[in-house]
Amino acid sequence: MSWRAGLAALLALSTLLVAPAQPARAHARLVQAVPPGDALLGTAPARIDLLFDDELDGDKSRLRVYDASGSRVDRNDLQVVARRMTIGVRNLAPGSYRVSWLSVAADDKGEIRGAYAFQIGPAAAGQPQLSVSPDQSDVGQTFTVAGAGFTPNTLLVVAIGDEQRGLAAPRTDGQGRFAVQTLIPEYLPNGRQVVQAVDLENRMANAALQVNRGGWPPLGAQLTTEFSGPNEITVEIRLVNRSGWDLRRLNVRASIPNGTRVLREGLEGPEGVDAEVANGEVVWKNAHAAPHQIVGPFSYVLDTHGLAPGVSVEPSALVTFLHTADPQFRGELTVSSR
Repeated sequence: MSWRAGLAALLALSTLLVAPAQPARAHARLVQAVPPGDALLGTAPARIDLLFDDELDGDKSRLRVYDASGSRVDRNDLQVVARRMTIGVRNLAPGSYRVSWLSVAADDKGEIRGAYAFQIGPAAAGQPQLSVSPDQSDVGQTFTVAGAGFTPNTLLVVAIGDEQRGLAAPRTDGQGRFAVQTLIPEYLPNGRQVVQAVDLENRMANAALQVNRGGWPPLGAQLTTEFSGPNEITVEIRLVNRSGWDLRRLNVRASIPNGTRVLREGLEGPEGVDAEVANGEVVWKNAHAAPHQIVGPFSYVLDTHGLAPGVSVEPSALVTFLHTADPQFRGELTVSSR
């Protein structure tokens, strides 16, 4: 399951715990938030994810996270896709944190500003809490996730990693407790990985698992396509560094399908990363992904006028990368729209 599909599945079980007052003619209202407002978490969440009831303007919408002193503590990797905004969070110390957002509707540019707070620290009696045992291990090893303070006799979802992939779906007992034993997934890379549990009443808790010998690859990728006009397809590639490593010299090479051409309009990449079209490819060179950071989108628009009737387009890309501390540490992965 992709990182976005896993997130969507988790959010589907959540209802809004944050509902700030809205103007009478508001657009793009917040309808879901993970973590929810007033959540008390055992460790920093991997990401802040907000879902709205209208399409968002990706260039104008904003999402930031601040500590009590007003300093930013997010990873500055905001992604706005359709009705969703997401941003990474650093490994934060116990304390209170504020999520501030600006939603700008794609259709009429109506703006709404909102904010809510969450805390990191020990759970009080009756509040959701989560633990993992052991809290350091390797992929393929067994570990136990246990929780208390959840809604009694209900289903909850346990997910893991930056992409919050589903790990288990246990039921709580009559006291709101559960325990589940499972394997650390083979795909989970090296580094601090957040385990998160949320029940049907949106009661949420999390804990950190340190993966010493992780799986491969440390980098995840997603390629999406959308018909953006008559005989035009917009392609977007997003990369997520799922590990605790620093990855540099990220090169993305997207093939240009036969019978299509790349339009100069819509040819974009992350800040400071230029794109070029050469030898039947769109190429972006020397991007950088800090630990647990999303990079992208790498985007381009295909003109499909030259395609024969009935011929479909299946864009794909090859991503290569190096570990910043070891030039011998290198990898590659292929991503497609399939």
